[in-house]
Amino acid sequence: MNVVVGYTVNFIGYAIPLLLFSGLMILRIDRMELKKNNMTKEQKFSTFLGVTNIVLALSFFVIRSMFF
Repeated sequence: MNVVVGYTVNFIGYAIPLLLFSGLMILRIDRMELKKNNMTKEQKFSTFLGVTNIVLALSFFVIRSMFF
């Protein structure tokens, strides 16, 4: 049985830019389009989702810089 020692799969390096980019695009494009169409509930949810993505990206970045 072959065992590889010292190798870990790290998803945080991929998740940070993806969350940041998707959060910014949701806030920039989706929210403006919903505001133009007067869809207030959907606009509030897309704002929440965009801010959540950005907060997750920043918290993953802080965790990564502290522990990795």
